[in-house]
Amino acid sequence: MRVNWLAWGIAACLLIDGGIIAGWIGRNPPMMDFDVFYRASGLAHPYPGASETPFVNPPTSLWLFWPLSWMSRGVAAAVWTLTNVGLFWVGMRRLFGDRAVALAFISPLLFWALWLGQSTPMLAGIVGVAFAAPAIPGGILLGIAASVKPQFLWLAPLIFWRSGEVKRGVAMVITLGILAMVAWSALGEWITALPAFKATMLRQGVMTQSASIGGLMALIDPSLVPIGMLLGFGLAVVAKPASKPELLACVVGGSVLAAPYALPHDLVALVPMAWLAMEGRGRALALSFLVGLLPVLSVAAGLFEMRRRPARQRSSVAPRST
Repeated sequence: MRVNWLAWGIAACLLIDGGIIAGWIGRNPPMMDFDVFYRASGLAHPYPGASETPFVNPPTSLWLFWPLSWMSRGVAAAVWTLTNVGLFWVGMRRLFGDRAVALAFISPLLFWALWLGQSTPMLAGIVGVAFAAPAIPGGILLGIAASVKPQFLWLAPLIFWRSGEVKRGVAMVITLGILAMVAWSALGEWITALPAFKATMLRQGVMTQSASIGGLMALIDPSLVPIGMLLGFGLAVVAKPASKPELLACVVGGSVLAAPYALPHDLVALVPMAWLAMEGRGRALALSFLVGLLPVLSVAAGLFEMRRRPARQRSSVAPRST
């Protein structure tokens, strides 16, 4: 009997989404991370040091959060959520099509990011538009997205250089450099706050959810973090993406794996591609990723697969509809 992997994937995702609502609502109430952003938006100095809910996004990200201070908390939360959903839909469908993006919204990785009020869905949408756009405007958009969460795009310039997308990488670096100069005055406060943030994450056990190899290595011994980063770096630079969607997967997946700190919701840009993979080879790995099980292993295996098979043997990931 033929297994309907797509149906099993949908059922598994809905089951886990229900578990998130039923089992985590007390410990992780809705919009918990958004509340951190909202609180920081109204502060002249958003890096207070020791805190159980610290704001640790780099100062280059403050452009995204400042407008929240102009609204009440309820209005700001509604606008934030609509922006997350809208940008993810518009940006991702250009590369992956309507069905894969619609299914993405039931994936626990994306559901969890929306539940927490994270910024990763809207940033994933910006990344999707950036990869579909011409090189220079696409690079500018990538620099803007990286200014908020550098851990999920930091290897992009190197991967672009290896893939012949030099203009895209240069535009990204210049944009990020300009934003860094604008935010220079707050850089010292941010760096000073990082040790307290690290201590809080270790105390709360957040690192056990790490989506980076280096982050997992830190649970064994902090001195092993560079080794983990090198492993992730190696997987990213040896992969051979054969299409724009695969290039996006290489950039985001490789950057997250090689980052010293990243969480599963930093991988939401890969969710639509995983739904498309449910209809071809690698379905077991795609299902594992979609339900949030061992994301490090499934992403690493996917990057290795890009290296192992010649590009001519891989069918390009194309959208089902536009």
